[in-house]
Amino acid sequence: MHSDKYGTDGKYTVKSLYFKSPDNKIYFETKNKLKFRQKLRLRVYENTDINGTAFKVTGTPYPWVV
Repeated sequence: MHSDKYGTDGKYTVKSLYFKSPDNKIYFETKNKLKFRQKLRLRVYENTDINGTAFKVTGTPYPWVV
């Protein structure tokens, strides 16, 4: 693995919080290891606070899957 130029000593912390849907569809898609599944997560890099940068990742990497 190559060091990351944006990290301290080539490293940084990534924290992800995954969410489920009210009907648990997203949970069961993951549990059943579906190839084409949805994801809903919040990702934070390094230590942050309420004013820090975070990324909301939704959907699927496959544009033809809704």
